[in-house]
Amino acid sequence: MKRMKRILTLCLVFCLTLAVIPAVPAQALTLQEQSWLEYLRPDVPKLEGSYPAYLLVSMPDGMSVKLNGTCGVGGSLDDDEIIDVLKRACSSVDGYKDPQNAVNDVVLVAAVKEKLKFTQEDMDQLQQNFLALSGFDKVADLLNLTMPGVGGSDMASIAADIVQNGKPGLGFLNPIPDSIGGFAQGLIINGIFVTWEEFQRDKDKYKDIVNMSQANARLRAYYGRVDELVRDAMSEKGVWTISINDQQVVDYGMYVGVSNFQVPLIVSADIELVKDDGSYGNIGGTYIGRFKVDADADFSEIDTNYHNVWAEKLNSTASGNLLTIGGGTKYSGVSTTVNQPSEMKFVLESTQTSVNLALPEGVNRTVFELPLDTTVLDATYHYVIDYVSSVQRKEPCGCTQTLTDTIINEDDGETLRSYGILHTARDGACINQHGGGVYSSPTDDTMPSQDIRNVIKLTLVVDMLG
Repeated sequence: MKRMKRILTLCLVFCLTLAVIPAVPAQALTLQEQSWLEYLRPDVPKLEGSYPAYLLVSMPDGMSVKLNGTCGVGGSLDDDEIIDVLKRACSSVDGYKDPQNAVNDVVLVAAVKEKLKFTQEDMDQLQQNFLALSGFDKVADLLNLTMPGVGGSDMASIAADIVQNGKPGLGFLNPIPDSIGGFAQGLIINGIFVTWEEFQRDKDKYKDIVNMSQANARLRAYYGRVDELVRDAMSEKGVWTISINDQQVVDYGMYVGVSNFQVPLIVSADIELVKDDGSYGNIGGTYIGRFKVDADADFSEIDTNYHNVWAEKLNSTASGNLLTIGGGTKYSGVSTTVNQPSEMKFVLESTQTSVNLALPEGVNRTVFELPLDTTVLDATYHYVIDYVSSVQRKEPCGCTQTLTDTIINEDDGETLRSYGILHTARDGACINQHGGGVYSSPTDDTMPSQDIRNVIKLTLVVDMLG
């Protein structure tokens, strides 16, 4: 859990704040409450940081479209609600009357950690201790010159007195027996001095460590209770939600007239499914709500340029590669007349779509892959192609061949009408060579529309491992 921890005395913070912040309205947070949020603000879950979710839309030609979203908990807590949580959590910690006690502990812990760092000052102290133990500082030199020596029992007594009463004056150490050499006596005597000084410092460090440990224990209890209260507060306003609002554009193969063409297909999703029991703690459960998937093909390029695209298709075929043999030319586009704008779109939707996320027993995280029953969705489908297009070329005999394709395809989701006639006309000197100038092959069929729900596959995925 991220916690704001800054080693600034609260007095300085308050003084600076008072100096630069003007008077605020009565309903605003007090300076002390602002300080509580600065030091103690808890993490509050939001939808943006939750699990990835997506919808796979499988088209009839085998192509799949992935529409991205999230599965998480919606809602948040404002500053006033967080202050309320910080206050209520104090009741679980002995000695805490209000969040200021927790702030004081945060400052104490940070200060002790900083104090206990191994700094250059610590290194210098070690060097001084070594010199003192070796008898090469001014105090040691003075001792070695002025004191003849002490016995072991006397040394023990001196050491005990130092520990009990503090560092003694030099006169206390007389006499020192001659049996103890100068270097050895300096090492022992100065070792006692160093030991005393380090003992005093260690007593302070020990006290700091004890205080820090006690503060940490209080803070752990406090933070734990804060987290519990945050979850409780979020359970009242936060709800597990699967939200997918995305759009993707893919190239989709459409059969138009006499050839297959690639058109941009815009696929969109607008999905919001809410866990019906409103519980916050567990992702598992039944989700119900709004579900909508739609697709819309963009025929603008084909509508305005179908004659040229058609000519390219004809020229790219195996037979088209032989068109120029004997002096003939390739096809070129003449014109396209659009009687009504072409479109292909479908919508699958429901206001009461239901899915269930069930974690396997003993598993905390998994990947949910949920095939959806499209037959329970309301479907809207509309498809229309309605234009006349012409291309032409010079044949080897010299006449002009003109192909005119009339196409009408209409599907309203219930009835499909398909009408087409390919008209071939020739003129010029060799017209009679072909037995006439006009050929046509009309078709006009009406049949039941294919239910789009039977050819579109939908799979909802919630990836807790992603």
